[in-house]
Amino acid sequence: MAARPILLLAAALALIACAREQPKPALPSAQTLVGTPKERLLACAGPPAGDYMQAGLEYMTYRAKITVDEGYLQSVPAIPLVGSVGMGGKGNQIACEAHIVLKGGTVAALTLQSDPAQERQTTDMLCAPIVARCLAP
Repeated sequence: MAARPILLLAAALALIACAREQPKPALPSAQTLVGTPKERLLACAGPPAGDYMQAGLEYMTYRAKITVDEGYLQSVPAIPLVGSVGMGGKGNQIACEAHIVLKGGTVAALTLQSDPAQERQTTDMLCAPIVARCLAP
């Protein structure tokens, strides 16, 4: 009889282990763009918001606004006398910039920046969509 509780405990632990969320595969880093030819960058990211040359290097800037922490049901219309049934806030806007340095016609460096400033990993995650079309799946 003592073996039965042990078997039940082992079965419960096995179910818990199976039910745990599996880690998601890491998305390609924006840093994988280093070494990309300028022509390919322009084809996948489009024209930059800013572009200038200095000391033999070309500097390109891409910009985007990202909304985070957006509530749900935001598009539900307001009902007169009752009010809106939308839940949550409209979200917070983060201004993202990708600064790309090209040397000899290829990407030599890339930095992502957010305003308001976030931790590096958060900025990389939020601002990566700027160059997402250029990242290999």
